[in-house]
Amino acid sequence: MIAMIRQRGWSRVALVAIFAALVGFQLWASLHYVYSQDEIEHLHVSWLILNGKAPFLDFFEHHPPLYNYLLIPIVAACDTIRELFVASRLVSFAIWAATMVAAWKFLRLASSRFAAASVLMLVAVDYRWAMSFVELRPDTLMMLLMILSLLMLVTGFGHGARWRIVISGALYALSAVILPKAIAIAPALLIWFLVDAYLSDDRMRRAGCFALWALCAAIVGGGLLAFFLWRYPDFWFWNVTFNGALSEMYGGERGLGALVLAAWMFIRSNPLLVPLAGAGMVLTFSRFKKMRIGLLATIICLIYLVVLSQFMFSFKQYFVPLVFFSAVLAALAVDWFRSLVSLRIIAGVLVVGLVLAGSYSIGRMRLRPAADRHVEVLQGMLDSSESEDRFLACPPIHPILRGDATYLWYNYSKFVPAFEKFSDHHVPDWREEVRKSPPDIVVPVNRLYDDQCYSMDEFPRDLAPRYEVRQGDVPFLLLKREDPEGDE
Repeated sequence: MIAMIRQRGWSRVALVAIFAALVGFQLWASLHYVYSQDEIEHLHVSWLILNGKAPFLDFFEHHPPLYNYLLIPIVAACDTIRELFVASRLVSFAIWAATMVAAWKFLRLASSRFAAASVLMLVAVDYRWAMSFVELRPDTLMMLLMILSLLMLVTGFGHGARWRIVISGALYALSAVILPKAIAIAPALLIWFLVDAYLSDDRMRRAGCFALWALCAAIVGGGLLAFFLWRYPDFWFWNVTFNGALSEMYGGERGLGALVLAAWMFIRSNPLLVPLAGAGMVLTFSRFKKMRIGLLATIICLIYLVVLSQFMFSFKQYFVPLVFFSAVLAALAVDWFRSLVSLRIIAGVLVVGLVLAGSYSIGRMRLRPAADRHVEVLQGMLDSSESEDRFLACPPIHPILRGDATYLWYNYSKFVPAFEKFSDHHVPDWREEVRKSPPDIVVPVNRLYDDQCYSMDEFPRDLAPRYEVRQGDVPFLLLKREDPEGDE
Protein backbone atom coordinates (compact mmCIF):
# COMPACT_ATOMS: atom_id res chain seq x y z
CA MET A 1 0.00 0.00 0.00
CA ILE A 2 2.79 2.42 0.95
CA ALA A 3 4.67 1.54 -2.21
CA MET A 4 1.57 2.22 -4.29
CA ILE A 5 1.11 5.62 -2.64
CA ARG A 6 4.74 6.53 -3.30
CA GLN A 7 4.50 5.31 -6.88
CA ARG A 8 1.34 7.25 -7.73
CA GLY A 9 2.08 10.25 -5.59
CA TRP A 10 0.25 11.89 -2.75
CA SER A 11 -1.62 14.23 -5.08
CA ARG A 12 -3.42 11.39 -6.85
CA VAL A 13 -4.25 9.68 -3.57
CA ALA A 14 -5.58 12.98 -2.23
CA LEU A 15 -7.78 13.44 -5.30
CA VAL A 16 -9.20 9.93 -4.92
CA ALA A 17 -9.87 10.52 -1.22
CA ILE A 18 -11.64 13.82 -1.92
CA PHE A 19 -13.80 12.29 -4.64
CA ALA A 20 -14.69 9.37 -2.36
CA ALA A 21 -15.73 11.85 0.34
CA LEU A 22 -17.84 13.81 -2.18
CA VAL A 23 -19.55 10.63 -3.37
CA GLY A 24 -20.27 9.58 0.21
CA PHE A 25 -21.61 13.01 1.10
CA GLN A 26 -23.88 13.13 -1.96
CA LEU A 27 -25.33 9.72 -1.09
CA TRP A 28 -25.80 10.70 2.54
CA ALA A 29 -27.50 13.96 1.61
CA SER A 30 -29.75 12.14 -0.87
CA LEU A 31 -31.05 9.86 1.86
CA HIS A 32 -31.47 12.53 4.53
CA TYR A 33 -32.50 15.74 2.80
CA VAL A 34 -36.15 16.69 3.19
CA TYR A 35 -38.56 16.19 0.25
CA SER A 36 -39.19 19.37 -1.77
CA GLN A 37 -42.57 20.48 -3.03
CA ASP A 38 -41.55 19.77 -6.64
CA GLU A 39 -40.50 16.21 -5.85
CA ILE A 40 -43.89 15.47 -4.33
CA GLU A 41 -45.56 17.00 -7.35
CA HIS A 42 -43.63 14.77 -9.79
CA LEU A 43 -44.15 11.60 -7.77
CA HIS A 44 -47.84 12.27 -7.21
CA VAL A 45 -48.42 12.99 -10.90
CA SER A 46 -46.76 9.65 -11.71
CA TRP A 47 -49.03 7.94 -9.18
CA LEU A 48 -52.11 9.56 -10.74
CA ILE A 49 -51.08 8.42 -14.23
CA LEU A 50 -50.43 4.93 -12.84
CA ASN A 51 -54.00 4.92 -11.54
CA GLY A 52 -55.53 5.85 -14.88
CA LYS A 53 -55.73 9.63 -14.59
CA ALA A 54 -54.80 11.82 -17.55
CA PRO A 55 -52.68 14.93 -16.95
CA PHE A 56 -54.21 18.24 -18.11
CA LEU A 57 -57.62 16.57 -18.37
CA ASP A 58 -58.29 14.88 -15.02
CA PHE A 59 -55.89 16.92 -12.89
CA PHE A 60 -53.85 20.08 -13.21
CA GLU A 61 -50.31 19.83 -14.56
CA HIS A 62 -48.16 22.22 -16.58
CA HIS A 63 -45.05 20.15 -17.35
CA PRO A 64 -44.39 17.62 -20.15
CA PRO A 65 -45.45 14.18 -18.83
CA LEU A 66 -42.52 12.15 -20.20
CA TYR A 67 -40.57 12.49 -16.96
CA ASN A 68 -43.59 11.35 -14.96
CA TYR A 69 -43.99 8.29 -17.15
CA LEU A 70 -40.37 7.38 -16.41
CA LEU A 71 -41.05 7.61 -12.66
CA ILE A 72 -44.04 5.24 -12.75
CA PRO A 73 -41.98 2.07 -12.02
CA ILE A 74 -40.63 3.71 -8.85
CA VAL A 75 -44.09 4.67 -7.63
CA ALA A 76 -45.57 1.28 -8.56
CA ALA A 77 -42.91 -0.60 -6.59
CA CYS A 78 -43.42 1.31 -3.31
CA ASP A 79 -46.20 0.96 -0.72
CA THR A 80 -44.91 3.30 1.98
CA ILE A 81 -43.49 6.80 2.03
CA ARG A 82 -40.19 5.50 3.42
CA GLU A 83 -39.82 3.06 0.52
CA LEU A 84 -40.72 5.79 -1.95
CA PHE A 85 -38.31 8.23 -0.37
CA VAL A 86 -35.36 5.80 -0.44
CA ALA A 87 -36.11 4.54 -3.96
CA SER A 88 -36.55 8.00 -5.47
CA ARG A 89 -33.44 9.39 -3.80
CA LEU A 90 -31.33 6.40 -4.91
CA VAL A 91 -32.46 7.13 -8.46
CA SER A 92 -31.43 10.76 -7.95
CA PHE A 93 -28.03 9.61 -6.72
CA ALA A 94 -27.62 7.28 -9.73
CA ILE A 95 -28.39 10.18 -12.08
CA TRP A 96 -25.83 12.31 -10.22
CA ALA A 97 -23.17 9.60 -10.52
CA ALA A 98 -23.87 9.08 -14.23
CA THR A 99 -23.78 12.83 -14.83
CA MET A 100 -20.45 13.20 -13.04
CA VAL A 101 -18.95 10.41 -15.18
CA ALA A 102 -20.32 12.01 -18.35
CA ALA A 103 -19.02 15.41 -17.22
CA TRP A 104 -15.57 13.88 -16.65
CA LYS A 105 -15.57 12.38 -20.14
CA PHE A 106 -16.55 15.72 -21.67
CA LEU A 107 -14.02 17.72 -19.66
CA ARG A 108 -11.24 15.35 -20.72
CA LEU A 109 -11.91 16.26 -24.36
CA ALA A 110 -10.60 19.76 -23.69
CA SER A 111 -8.34 19.56 -20.64
CA SER A 112 -5.82 17.52 -18.68
CA ARG A 113 -6.70 15.01 -16.00
CA PHE A 114 -5.64 17.42 -13.28
CA ALA A 115 -7.75 20.29 -14.62
CA ALA A 116 -10.77 18.07 -15.23
CA ALA A 117 -10.57 16.57 -11.74
CA SER A 118 -10.06 19.96 -10.12
CA VAL A 119 -13.08 21.67 -11.66
CA LEU A 120 -15.21 18.56 -11.25
CA MET A 121 -14.63 18.82 -7.50
CA LEU A 122 -15.73 22.46 -7.62
CA VAL A 123 -18.86 21.32 -9.44
CA ALA A 124 -19.55 18.58 -6.90
CA VAL A 125 -19.49 20.97 -3.94
CA ASP A 126 -21.53 23.67 -5.67
CA TYR A 127 -24.75 24.11 -3.70
CA ARG A 128 -27.06 24.50 -6.67
CA TRP A 129 -25.56 21.54 -8.48
CA ALA A 130 -25.38 19.22 -5.45
CA MET A 131 -28.82 19.98 -4.06
CA SER A 132 -30.54 19.89 -7.45
CA PHE A 133 -29.17 16.37 -7.85
CA VAL A 134 -30.19 15.39 -4.32
CA GLU A 135 -33.80 16.04 -5.26
CA LEU A 136 -35.71 14.07 -7.86
CA ARG A 137 -36.04 16.66 -10.61
CA PRO A 138 -36.37 16.59 -14.41
CA ASP A 139 -33.57 19.19 -14.54
CA THR A 140 -30.97 16.59 -13.55
CA LEU A 141 -32.04 14.01 -16.12
CA MET A 142 -32.15 16.78 -18.72
CA MET A 143 -28.57 17.71 -17.79
CA LEU A 144 -27.35 14.13 -18.04
CA LEU A 145 -28.89 13.68 -21.48
CA MET A 146 -27.57 17.07 -22.61
CA ILE A 147 -23.98 16.26 -21.62
CA LEU A 148 -24.18 12.83 -23.28
CA SER A 149 -25.61 14.46 -26.40
CA LEU A 150 -22.79 17.01 -26.59
CA LEU A 151 -20.21 14.31 -25.88
CA MET A 152 -21.52 12.27 -28.80
CA LEU A 153 -21.78 15.37 -31.00
CA VAL A 154 -18.22 16.59 -30.45
CA THR A 155 -16.64 13.13 -30.79
CA GLY A 156 -18.86 12.39 -33.78
CA PHE A 157 -17.70 15.56 -35.52
CA GLY A 158 -14.09 14.73 -34.75
CA HIS A 159 -14.17 11.12 -35.93
CA GLY A 160 -16.88 11.38 -38.57
CA ALA A 161 -18.89 8.67 -36.79
CA ARG A 162 -22.45 9.09 -38.01
CA TRP A 163 -23.90 6.76 -35.41
CA ARG A 164 -22.66 9.14 -32.72
CA ILE A 165 -24.36 12.03 -34.49
CA VAL A 166 -27.63 10.08 -34.64
CA ILE A 167 -27.49 9.20 -30.94
CA SER A 168 -26.56 12.79 -30.07
CA GLY A 169 -29.58 14.21 -31.87
CA ALA A 170 -31.92 11.70 -30.23
CA LEU A 171 -30.51 12.38 -26.76
CA TYR A 172 -30.83 16.14 -27.19
CA ALA A 173 -34.45 15.78 -28.29
CA LEU A 174 -35.20 13.62 -25.24
CA SER A 175 -33.61 16.20 -22.94
CA ALA A 176 -35.75 18.95 -24.47
CA VAL A 177 -38.95 16.91 -24.19
CA ILE A 178 -38.23 16.02 -20.57
CA LEU A 179 -37.63 19.70 -19.80
CA PRO A 180 -37.98 22.42 -22.47
CA LYS A 181 -35.19 24.46 -20.82
CA ALA A 182 -32.82 22.40 -22.97
CA ILE A 183 -34.14 24.24 -26.03
CA ALA A 184 -32.28 27.31 -24.74
CA ILE A 185 -28.96 25.92 -25.99
CA ALA A 186 -30.25 25.16 -29.51
CA PRO A 187 -29.26 28.64 -30.84
CA ALA A 188 -25.84 28.19 -29.23
CA LEU A 189 -25.34 24.88 -31.03
CA LEU A 190 -26.26 26.46 -34.35
CA ILE A 191 -23.85 29.36 -33.84
CA TRP A 192 -21.09 26.97 -32.76
CA PHE A 193 -21.63 24.81 -35.83
CA LEU A 194 -21.43 27.81 -38.18
CA VAL A 195 -18.22 29.07 -36.56
CA ASP A 196 -16.73 25.56 -36.42
CA ALA A 197 -17.57 24.93 -40.07
CA TYR A 198 -16.00 28.27 -41.05
CA LEU A 199 -12.78 27.33 -39.26
CA SER A 200 -12.66 23.81 -40.74
CA ASP A 201 -11.29 22.55 -44.02
CA ASP A 202 -13.95 19.85 -44.42
CA ARG A 203 -17.02 22.11 -44.28
CA MET A 204 -19.24 19.89 -46.39
CA ARG A 205 -18.68 16.88 -44.16
CA ARG A 206 -19.41 18.90 -41.04
CA ALA A 207 -22.49 20.41 -42.68
CA GLY A 208 -23.72 16.91 -43.43
CA CYS A 209 -23.08 15.82 -39.84
CA PHE A 210 -24.98 18.77 -38.41
CA ALA A 211 -27.87 18.24 -40.83
CA LEU A 212 -28.03 14.60 -39.74
CA TRP A 213 -27.98 15.70 -36.08
CA ALA A 214 -30.78 18.22 -36.62
CA LEU A 215 -32.83 15.65 -38.55
CA CYS A 216 -32.57 13.06 -35.77
CA ALA A 217 -33.42 15.64 -33.12
CA ALA A 218 -36.42 16.79 -35.14
CA ILE A 219 -37.69 13.25 -35.71
CA VAL A 220 -37.44 12.19 -32.07
CA GLY A 221 -38.55 15.49 -30.58
CA GLY A 222 -41.24 16.11 -33.17
CA GLY A 223 -42.54 12.57 -32.83
CA LEU A 224 -42.89 12.85 -29.05
CA LEU A 225 -44.47 16.30 -29.35
CA ALA A 226 -46.96 15.02 -31.94
CA PHE A 227 -47.84 12.11 -29.66
CA PHE A 228 -48.45 14.37 -26.67
CA LEU A 229 -50.53 16.79 -28.75
CA TRP A 230 -52.61 13.86 -29.99
CA ARG A 231 -52.91 12.21 -26.57
CA TYR A 232 -53.50 15.43 -24.62
CA PRO A 233 -55.34 18.14 -26.61
CA ASP A 234 -54.50 20.77 -23.96
CA PHE A 235 -50.78 19.93 -23.90
CA TRP A 236 -49.69 23.05 -25.80
CA PHE A 237 -51.84 25.39 -23.74
CA TRP A 238 -50.59 24.23 -20.33
CA ASN A 239 -46.93 23.81 -21.31
CA VAL A 240 -46.48 26.88 -23.50
CA THR A 241 -49.29 29.43 -23.22
CA PHE A 242 -49.95 29.00 -19.51
CA ASN A 243 -46.29 28.77 -18.52
CA GLY A 244 -45.61 31.92 -20.53
CA ALA A 245 -48.29 33.72 -18.52
CA LEU A 246 -46.76 32.44 -15.28
CA SER A 247 -43.40 33.81 -16.32
CA GLU A 248 -44.96 37.21 -16.95
CA MET A 249 -46.69 37.20 -13.57
CA TYR A 250 -43.96 35.77 -11.36
CA GLY A 251 -40.77 36.25 -13.35
CA GLY A 252 -39.05 38.60 -10.90
CA GLU A 253 -36.03 40.54 -12.16
CA ARG A 254 -35.44 40.56 -15.93
CA GLY A 255 -32.73 41.65 -18.29
CA LEU A 256 -29.64 43.22 -16.76
CA GLY A 257 -31.09 43.00 -13.26
CA ALA A 258 -31.52 39.24 -13.65
CA LEU A 259 -27.95 38.86 -14.93
CA VAL A 260 -26.53 40.82 -12.01
CA LEU A 261 -28.58 38.77 -9.56
CA ALA A 262 -27.45 35.52 -11.20
CA ALA A 263 -23.81 36.55 -11.10
CA TRP A 264 -24.01 37.48 -7.43
CA MET A 265 -25.76 34.23 -6.48
CA PHE A 266 -23.25 32.22 -8.49
CA ILE A 267 -20.16 33.94 -7.06
CA ARG A 268 -21.49 33.72 -3.51
CA SER A 269 -22.02 29.97 -3.77
CA ASN A 270 -18.85 29.12 -5.72
CA PRO A 271 -16.34 31.98 -5.50
CA LEU A 272 -13.56 30.22 -7.43
CA LEU A 273 -15.47 28.61 -10.30
CA VAL A 274 -16.81 31.91 -11.68
CA PRO A 275 -13.47 33.74 -12.04
CA LEU A 276 -11.89 30.61 -13.48
CA ALA A 277 -14.72 30.37 -16.02
CA GLY A 278 -14.22 34.04 -16.89
CA ALA A 279 -10.52 33.44 -17.44
CA GLY A 280 -11.35 30.42 -19.59
CA MET A 281 -13.74 32.52 -21.66
CA VAL A 282 -11.09 35.20 -22.25
CA LEU A 283 -8.59 32.47 -23.15
CA THR A 284 -11.07 30.97 -25.61
CA PHE A 285 -11.62 34.27 -27.40
CA SER A 286 -7.87 34.77 -27.73
CA ARG A 287 -7.25 31.26 -29.08
CA PHE A 288 -10.66 30.22 -30.40
CA LYS A 289 -9.21 28.49 -33.49
CA LYS A 290 -7.58 25.91 -31.22
CA MET A 291 -10.27 25.73 -28.55
CA ARG A 292 -13.40 24.41 -30.27
CA ILE A 293 -14.90 22.93 -27.09
CA GLY A 294 -14.12 26.10 -25.16
CA LEU A 295 -15.87 28.03 -27.91
CA LEU A 296 -18.88 25.73 -27.59
CA ALA A 297 -19.02 26.23 -23.80
CA THR A 298 -18.62 30.00 -24.17
CA ILE A 299 -21.43 30.33 -26.69
CA ILE A 300 -23.73 28.11 -24.64
CA CYS A 301 -23.06 30.11 -21.45
CA LEU A 302 -23.69 33.44 -23.16
CA ILE A 303 -26.83 32.30 -24.99
CA TYR A 304 -28.19 30.53 -21.90
CA LEU A 305 -27.65 33.69 -19.83
CA VAL A 306 -29.42 35.84 -22.40
CA VAL A 307 -32.40 33.48 -22.65
CA LEU A 308 -32.78 33.01 -18.92
CA SER A 309 -32.36 36.72 -18.27
CA GLN A 310 -35.95 36.95 -19.47
CA PHE A 311 -37.06 34.61 -16.70
CA MET A 312 -36.47 34.25 -12.99
CA PHE A 313 -33.09 33.06 -11.76
CA SER A 314 -34.08 32.41 -8.18
CA PHE A 315 -34.41 28.61 -8.35
CA LYS A 316 -31.25 26.59 -7.80
CA GLN A 317 -31.98 24.12 -10.60
CA TYR A 318 -31.83 26.96 -13.14
CA PHE A 319 -28.08 27.16 -12.52
CA VAL A 320 -27.27 23.52 -13.27
CA PRO A 321 -26.34 24.02 -16.97
CA LEU A 322 -24.37 27.17 -16.11
CA VAL A 323 -22.38 25.31 -13.47
CA PHE A 324 -21.33 22.60 -15.92
CA PHE A 325 -20.42 24.82 -18.88
CA SER A 326 -18.60 27.21 -16.54
CA ALA A 327 -16.61 24.17 -15.38
CA VAL A 328 -15.60 23.43 -18.98
CA LEU A 329 -14.20 26.95 -19.30
CA ALA A 330 -12.62 26.76 -15.83
CA ALA A 331 -10.74 23.60 -16.83
CA LEU A 332 -9.15 25.47 -19.74
CA ALA A 333 -8.07 28.21 -17.33
CA VAL A 334 -6.56 25.72 -14.88
CA ASP A 335 -4.42 24.18 -17.61
CA TRP A 336 -3.28 27.64 -18.67
CA PHE A 337 -2.40 28.66 -15.12
CA ARG A 338 -0.34 25.47 -14.73
CA SER A 339 2.02 26.85 -17.36
CA LEU A 340 2.45 30.07 -15.36
CA VAL A 341 2.64 29.09 -11.69
CA SER A 342 3.62 26.04 -9.67
CA LEU A 343 1.28 23.15 -9.06
CA ARG A 344 1.40 23.75 -5.30
CA ILE A 345 0.00 27.26 -5.68
CA ILE A 346 -2.79 26.04 -7.93
CA ALA A 347 -3.59 23.20 -5.53
CA GLY A 348 -3.68 25.62 -2.60
CA VAL A 349 -6.09 27.96 -4.38
CA LEU A 350 -8.29 25.02 -5.33
CA VAL A 351 -8.41 23.83 -1.73
CA VAL A 352 -9.51 27.30 -0.61
CA GLY A 353 -12.18 27.33 -3.31
CA LEU A 354 -13.42 23.90 -2.28
CA VAL A 355 -13.62 24.92 1.37
CA LEU A 356 -15.54 28.13 0.59
CA ALA A 357 -18.01 26.45 -1.77
CA GLY A 358 -18.41 23.43 0.51
CA SER A 359 -19.02 25.60 3.56
CA TYR A 360 -21.71 27.53 1.72
CA SER A 361 -23.39 24.29 0.60
CA ILE A 362 -23.40 22.71 4.04
CA GLY A 363 -24.75 25.91 5.53
CA ARG A 364 -27.70 25.89 3.14
CA MET A 365 -28.71 22.28 3.58
CA ARG A 366 -31.62 21.15 5.66
CA LEU A 367 -30.52 17.69 6.74
CA ARG A 368 -31.68 15.18 9.33
CA PRO A 369 -33.93 15.19 11.34
CA ALA A 370 -36.02 17.23 8.89
CA ALA A 371 -36.18 14.40 6.33
CA ASP A 372 -37.20 11.75 8.86
CA ARG A 373 -39.84 14.03 10.32
CA HIS A 374 -41.25 14.77 6.89
CA VAL A 375 -41.45 11.09 5.98
CA GLU A 376 -43.11 10.36 9.33
CA VAL A 377 -45.76 13.04 8.78
CA LEU A 378 -46.59 11.85 5.24
CA GLN A 379 -46.76 8.21 6.35
CA GLY A 380 -49.04 9.27 9.21
CA MET A 381 -51.39 10.78 6.65
CA LEU A 382 -51.46 7.48 4.76
CA ASP A 383 -52.04 5.48 7.93
CA SER A 384 -54.93 7.76 8.92
CA SER A 385 -56.72 7.31 5.59
CA GLU A 386 -58.14 4.65 3.29
CA SER A 387 -56.83 4.00 -0.21
CA GLU A 388 -59.95 5.54 -1.80
CA ASP A 389 -59.94 8.70 0.33
CA ARG A 390 -59.64 12.00 -1.51
CA PHE A 391 -57.42 14.67 0.01
CA LEU A 392 -57.38 18.44 0.05
CA ALA A 393 -53.69 18.95 0.83
CA CYS A 394 -50.78 21.05 -0.41
CA PRO A 395 -47.28 19.78 -1.11
CA PRO A 396 -44.90 19.34 0.61
CA ILE A 397 -47.48 18.14 3.17
CA HIS A 398 -49.22 15.77 0.76
CA PRO A 399 -49.60 11.96 1.05
CA ILE A 400 -48.47 11.33 -2.60
CA LEU A 401 -50.17 7.90 -2.78
CA ARG A 402 -53.73 9.20 -2.40
CA GLY A 403 -56.15 10.95 -4.76
CA ASP A 404 -57.19 14.61 -4.71
CA ALA A 405 -60.59 16.19 -4.20
CA THR A 406 -60.02 19.01 -6.70
CA TYR A 407 -58.67 19.50 -10.23
CA LEU A 408 -56.19 22.11 -9.00
CA TRP A 409 -54.38 20.30 -6.21
CA TYR A 410 -51.36 22.48 -5.36
CA ASN A 411 -50.12 26.10 -5.49
CA TYR A 412 -53.66 27.43 -5.18
CA SER A 413 -52.76 31.06 -4.49
CA LYS A 414 -50.19 31.12 -7.31
CA PHE A 415 -52.24 29.47 -10.02
CA VAL A 416 -55.75 30.80 -9.38
CA PRO A 417 -54.79 34.37 -10.41
CA ALA A 418 -53.12 32.96 -13.53
CA PHE A 419 -56.29 31.06 -14.45
CA GLU A 420 -58.20 34.33 -14.47
CA LYS A 421 -56.16 35.45 -17.49
CA PHE A 422 -57.71 32.70 -19.61
CA SER A 423 -61.49 32.99 -19.55
CA ASP A 424 -61.72 30.73 -22.61
CA HIS A 425 -59.95 27.93 -20.71
CA HIS A 426 -62.24 27.33 -17.77
CA VAL A 427 -60.65 25.76 -14.72
CA PRO A 428 -62.96 24.51 -11.95
CA ASP A 429 -62.96 26.65 -8.83
CA TRP A 430 -61.57 24.43 -6.07
CA ARG A 431 -63.99 25.95 -3.54
CA GLU A 432 -66.97 24.98 -5.68
CA GLU A 433 -65.56 21.50 -6.19
CA VAL A 434 -65.15 21.09 -2.43
CA ARG A 435 -68.72 22.23 -1.85
CA LYS A 436 -70.18 19.85 -4.45
CA SER A 437 -68.07 16.88 -3.42
CA PRO A 438 -66.43 17.40 -0.01
CA PRO A 439 -62.98 15.81 0.38
CA ASP A 440 -62.61 12.86 2.70
CA ILE A 441 -59.61 14.43 4.42
CA VAL A 442 -58.54 18.05 4.70
CA VAL A 443 -54.98 18.82 5.77
CA PRO A 444 -54.61 22.25 7.38
CA VAL A 445 -52.17 24.51 5.59
CA ASN A 446 -48.53 24.20 6.58
CA ARG A 447 -47.64 27.72 7.69
CA LEU A 448 -44.26 27.50 5.96
CA TYR A 449 -45.98 27.26 2.60
CA ASP A 450 -49.04 29.50 3.00
CA ASP A 451 -48.10 31.56 -0.04
CA GLN A 452 -48.52 28.56 -2.33
CA CYS A 453 -51.51 26.82 -0.74
CA TYR A 454 -55.16 27.43 -0.11
CA SER A 455 -56.21 29.26 3.02
CA MET A 456 -58.35 27.51 5.61
CA ASP A 457 -60.30 30.76 5.77
CA GLU A 458 -61.48 30.01 2.23
CA PHE A 459 -62.69 26.52 3.11
CA PRO A 460 -66.53 26.53 3.13
CA ARG A 461 -67.50 27.09 6.76
CA ASP A 462 -70.79 25.19 6.48
CA LEU A 463 -68.79 22.00 5.76
CA ALA A 464 -66.70 22.28 8.92
CA PRO A 465 -69.19 20.48 11.21
CA ARG A 466 -68.91 17.36 9.03
CA TYR A 467 -65.28 16.90 10.05
CA GLU A 468 -63.57 15.78 13.20
CA VAL A 469 -60.02 16.35 14.31
CA ARG A 470 -57.79 13.30 13.97
CA GLN A 471 -54.47 13.42 15.81
CA GLY A 472 -53.17 10.06 14.56
CA ASP A 473 -49.78 8.61 15.48
CA VAL A 474 -48.00 11.88 14.71
CA PRO A 475 -48.78 15.35 16.05
CA PHE A 476 -50.30 16.56 12.81
CA LEU A 477 -53.95 17.58 12.43
CA LEU A 478 -56.19 15.80 9.95
CA LEU A 479 -59.82 16.71 9.44
CA LYS A 480 -61.86 13.60 8.76
CA ARG A 481 -65.47 13.50 7.57
CA GLU A 482 -67.68 11.80 10.13
CA ASP A 483 -70.17 10.39 7.61
CA PRO A 484 -68.73 9.95 4.12
CA GLU A 485 -71.85 8.14 2.90
CA GLY A 486 -74.08 10.95 4.07
CA ASP A 487 -73.25 13.32 1.19
CA GLU A 488 -75.59 13.56 -1.73
